[in-house]
Amino acid sequence: MSDLFGTGGRELLASLAIPKPWSQTLAVTLRMVDELELEITRIEQSFRTAPVDHPTAALLRTIPGVSWILGYTLAAEIGDITRFSSG
Repeated sequence: MSDLFGTGGRELLASLAIPKPWSQTLAVTLRMVDELELEITRIEQSFRTAPVDHPTAALLRTIPGVSWILGYTLAAEIGDITRFSSG
C-alpha cells in the first residue's frame, strides 16, 4: 500500500481493532490530514487562477516536466534573471 491515508489505507485502518487512546489519536490525525488536503487544494486553485505575471515563471513552464507550481518555485529561487551574465 502506497498511501495509508488514501481510500485503501483508510479501509485498512478502519478494519483494525485499535484500542483507545490510539484510536482517538488516529481519528484526530485523519481529520487533520483531511483539513490539510482541503487547504492544499484551495491554495493550488488560487495559484492556478492567479494571473501569471512573472515572465520567468511562464517561460520556465515551457520546459517539459515543469508545471505551474515548479515554474513559480524556480522563478522565486532564480529571482531577477538579468543578474546572471549571458556568456
